[in-house]
Amino acid sequence: MGVFYWIFESWGDFLIGGICMNKQAIRILVRLSLAGVFSIPAWAGGIPGVQAEDGTAYSLEPVVVTATKTPKKLAQADADISVVTRAEIETMHIQNVEEALRMVPGVQFLNYGATNLDANLNGIRINGSNDIVILVDGVRMTDFQGARSSGYMYAPMLKNMDNIERIEVLRGASATMYGSGAKGGVINIITRNPSKTQTTIDMSEGAFHKENYQLNTQGKADKLTYNAYYSKNIQGNVKDPTGYVWPGHSNSKAQGVKLAYDFNAKSQLMFNYNNIKNDFSNYDMYYKEDVRDAKYYANDMTLQHRYIFSDKWQNTMTYRRNRVYSVGYLYYNKRLTPFWNSRFRYHFFSDQLTYQSGRHTVVMGVDYSKANDLKARSKWDDSPTWMSNTSSYIQESWKILPKITLEGGLRYDKPKRADHANFDSHTSKSYKLSYAATAKDTVYMGRSDFYILPGLFELTDPDYGNSKLLPAYGRTSSIGYTRSFSDRNLFTLNWFYTKANRTIGYDGEGRYQNYTNDVARGWNAQWNSTLDSHWQLNLGWAHLYQKADGDNFSKGYQPKDLATVGIYYHQGRWDAGLDGFYFIRRTVKLTGWQANKKGWPSDKYGVFNFSVSYQMSDHVTMYAKVSNLFNKLWCEQTQALWGKPGQYYAQPERTLLIGTQIKF
Repeated sequence: MGVFYWIFESWGDFLIGGICMNKQAIRILVRLSLAGVFSIPAWAGGIPGVQAEDGTAYSLEPVVVTATKTPKKLAQADADISVVTRAEIETMHIQNVEEALRMVPGVQFLNYGATNLDANLNGIRINGSNDIVILVDGVRMTDFQGARSSGYMYAPMLKNMDNIERIEVLRGASATMYGSGAKGGVINIITRNPSKTQTTIDMSEGAFHKENYQLNTQGKADKLTYNAYYSKNIQGNVKDPTGYVWPGHSNSKAQGVKLAYDFNAKSQLMFNYNNIKNDFSNYDMYYKEDVRDAKYYANDMTLQHRYIFSDKWQNTMTYRRNRVYSVGYLYYNKRLTPFWNSRFRYHFFSDQLTYQSGRHTVVMGVDYSKANDLKARSKWDDSPTWMSNTSSYIQESWKILPKITLEGGLRYDKPKRADHANFDSHTSKSYKLSYAATAKDTVYMGRSDFYILPGLFELTDPDYGNSKLLPAYGRTSSIGYTRSFSDRNLFTLNWFYTKANRTIGYDGEGRYQNYTNDVARGWNAQWNSTLDSHWQLNLGWAHLYQKADGDNFSKGYQPKDLATVGIYYHQGRWDAGLDGFYFIRRTVKLTGWQANKKGWPSDKYGVFNFSVSYQMSDHVTMYAKVSNLFNKLWCEQTQALWGKPGQYYAQPERTLLIGTQIKF
C-alpha cells in the first residue's frame, strides 16, 4: 500500500507551461520514481513495456477483420486499410482514440480548437468525408448516418486506451458490408482479449490542470474471460500558441465491463457494457457564447452469441442498445437559458452467417436498426420521432484462379419513419478484382456504393432540422497496390474517386439540405518498416481534392496533402517515440480580403509529439509526453478563420504530460 499512498498523496495541482516543469512537478516525478524503485521488486529484464503479451514487438502482419469481416493478414486484405497497434498505443502513451487516429493517412478532424473538450467528435473525416461508421469489435456504434450525427454514441470507448488492442481504419465506401453511413470509411476499435490475469493503473498529470486516471483489470477464470475499466479525465482552461487563454473545463468519467463465457469449443456468449458522463463548460470568444452546466451522458449494452457449426460454417447474432442524453445552457444577462437539449435511443440487431472454404468466403446476414428521438422536434415542419431500417446483405470472395480473386456484394435497405413519409428502398453493390502478380506484389481494382440515411438529428433538430431530407447515395472507385518487400517492410498505395449523386449538407442559413455537387479524389500511401530490433518506422501520405456543396466547415482548411510519420525506439528498459503530421497546403486557395488577413498559420507546418518511458521494475513504468513539440499555431475548424487571437479556433500550445503505469 505504500506505493499507492505516495502516488495519490503526491497528485496535487500543478501546471506545466511549455515544456518546463515547476518545482512541484519535479517533486511529484521524483516521488513517483522513488515509489517505484523501493516498493516494487527490481526489473530483471524481459519484455519491454510496448511489447504485446505474447512477447512479440511490432508486427507488420497484424490480422485485420474490417475489410471482409473475416480474419486476413494486412498484406492480403486487398483494401486501403491502416492499423494502430497495441505497441504504438503504449509507446506513445496515446490518451484517447482521437489522438491515435490523427496519425493515420487520410484521417482528419475538424474540432473547435483548444477547448473542444471531447464534447462532440462528429468532425472526424476519412478521405474528406465525415460520413463514416464507427465499430467496436465489429459491432456498429453509430446511427443510420454515421459519426456525423451520433458522436456521443461511441464516446465511452474513446477514453480508456488500456482496454484497446488495436484500431483498424478502412478507407473508402463500404455500404454492402456496413450499411448506411459508410461513405468515407469505417473505424473498428478492437478491444483486448485477455490471455492472462492483469490489473493496470495509469495516472498522469500535465498542463491546463489536466488529470488522467485509468484502471483496467482483465483475466480468465475457467470458461469466463473478463475485462473491466474505469477512467476519469479532468481539464481546465487551455492556452493556445498565441498566448490566448480559452476558458473552460471538462470532467468526464467512463466505466465498462466485457464478459465472455465459452459454453464449449463451438459456443460463446459475450456481454459488453459502457457508460460515460461528462460535465463541461466553455466560452467562445468569436460567437460570444458562454456555455455552462453542459452535460452529456451515454451508455451502451451489447449482447452477442457466436456459434461454430463446422469448420466451414459459423453464425454471429448481436443485439446492441445505445442511449444518449445531452443538455447545455447559455449564460446571458446574468441568466441561464437553454441552449440545446437532446435525447436519443438506438437499437441494433444483426444475424450474420459466414461460410469459408479453400476458394470461397461468403458473408451474409440481416441487420435491423431503430432510432428514437425522445426530446427534440423540428421548428420547420412535422418531423419523425423514430426511424428504422431493415437490410439484408451478401458478399462473396472467390479465388477463381491461383492468382486471381473476385469479390462482389449486394445490400438491400428498406427504411421506415414514424410519420410514414418513408424513403424508397435502395440496393447497393460492390465488386473488386485482385491479382497476385508475384509472391510479394498484389494489385486490385473495384467499385463500392454508399448509401446514407439522414440522421435523426438532421431530421428533428429544433434549429437545423429538415424532415424533407432525402438519403444520400453515390459510389467510390479505387485502384490499389500492395508490396511486401520482406517480412519487415510493407508498402501500400490506393487511388480513389468518389462521386455522389446526392448528399446531405448544411446551407449556412439555418437548416440541412440536399445537394448534388460532391466529388472527391486522391490517393493514400503508407510504408511500415521494422528497421532492426530497436527501430520501427511508419510513413504515410494522403492527397485529396474535394469539391462539396453544403460542406462549409471544411472549406479553406482541408489539406490537399498531409504527411504522417511515426518513429519508435526500444532499448532495454527505455522506450521512445516521435509521431506527427505535416500539413502541406489547403484544398481551396484563399483569395480576396480573406487571403490578406494576418495572424493565421501558414499552408506548410508540422505538428509533432514526443514520448519517452522508462521501465523501473516488472510492474512500474514512468513516462513523459510532449504534445505539439515545436509549439506550432494550427487550427482545424474554419468557421472563424480570420481575425485576432481568440477569434480563430487554435489548438493547444506545447504541453507536457507526466505519468506512471503500474501493472500487477
